[in-house]
Amino acid sequence: MVRVHKELLERQKMPRDLVTRDIWRERLDHPDKNWKFSSADVTERGYWRDYMAAYEDAIRATTSREAPWYVIPADNKWFTRIVVAAAIVEAFWKLELAYPRVDDAKKKELAAARQALMEEKK
Repeated sequence: MVRVHKELLERQKMPRDLVTRDIWRERLDHPDKNWKFSSADVTERGYWRDYMAAYEDAIRATTSREAPWYVIPADNKWFTRIVVAAAIVEAFWKLELAYPRVDDAKKKELAAARQALMEEKK
């Protein structure tokens, strides 16, 4: 992702001298980063266009006005959580929830119930 969208890598605030043209090759040279790498990754890179087409098809087929997809940046946990919380709050307010209205018949029923409870106290 950050290789395709260089601006994401720039937001990582890495020291400039570490962000070289060969940054992707250098990852393999750091033993503490080797766990992230699999030789299958190299093979799968050949299917990048197919993955992107499948991904776009899935998003288009499953998004709707009522249930949209959100793109949430995951490079800063605190920011990710804020964006998720904001999306939830926004969705909540769009529901325009309200207590049900009480019509005259229901008000009459409540008044009768109140009267019956008051008489129990006596």
